[in-house]
Amino acid sequence: MKQNKFSQATAGALLALTCFFSTASAADASPERIGVLVQQALRGAKKDAPADVSVRIAGSDESLVPAGDPAAVRRALRNVFAYSARAMAHRPNRFVEVRVDRNGENVDVVIRDSGPGVGAEDLLAIYGYTLTGVQDATRDLLAQANRLALSLGGHLLIDSQEGAGTEYVVELPISKSGDDAIAAR
Repeated sequence: MKQNKFSQATAGALLALTCFFSTASAADASPERIGVLVQQALRGAKKDAPADVSVRIAGSDESLVPAGDPAAVRRALRNVFAYSARAMAHRPNRFVEVRVDRNGENVDVVIRDSGPGVGAEDLLAIYGYTLTGVQDATRDLLAQANRLALSLGGHLLIDSQEGAGTEYVVELPISKSGDDAIAAR
């Protein structure tokens, strides 16, 4: 497990991000690999992050290649990170744990935060079970992430307890060609 500390460098740059997937060599740094996509999504969500967010990274499957459009994968992950960052804005202890694991024929990106949790009404709206639909821009980030994950053949799972943080799992199928390339090494 590696631990990075995000700190406020300037008002415009709330998040200082270092390359935390240092195990990937230059040859393995294909933009389609999940480790690279997670890294890019974190950088893309930096404007939404409060200062001093502790990030812990775990998992050893960052070289897996998810099936589908890498831009859609990156956007789904960025939306979850941005939602999480906004939710933690007024919390005293802010942390995010990111874990990348293989789950059978899928790659799971598990994101756990110390935010206030996602309320039942918000969960219903995120999954499209309300008559009015998603009306909140922040909540819409997760609704979009869910639609993107579904379009890629995956899922966005949310396990939340109000006041106790949230665990988001972006589950995506592994590319057969990417899996074959990894097995050939």
